[in-house]
Amino acid sequence: MIRSLAAEFGVTIARGVALAFDFAERPIWGDEDGLPEGTKDMLETLSRRLMDLHNRLEWCEIKMRVTARWCRQAQLLQTIPGMGPVTASAVAATIGFGQKFRSGRQFTA
Repeated sequence: MIRSLAAEFGVTIARGVALAFDFAERPIWGDEDGLPEGTKDMLETLSRRLMDLHNRLEWCEIKMRVTARWCRQAQLLQTIPGMGPVTASAVAATIGFGQKFRSGRQFTA
């Protein structure tokens, strides 16, 4: 939404998460000149929401990494090549001990 709204007024934002965050910080600090006040307000609101969502996601990732350290199922899942702490804790939270699956094939299906 931020990219679309800014494009309406000729402000381009390159694709990429890091570049979107860089742009999102500009309206928060009032560095965006040449835009109507209503647009500045909307950009600021959207930017604050983006930064808040980013902070919440970081908090969730930290929590999942901590959970993976003490959860036995997550520790076992992390022995699978390519399975990190975030994915392992998400899978462990979703399937628990995995007793509802008869086989690995059923779980993957």
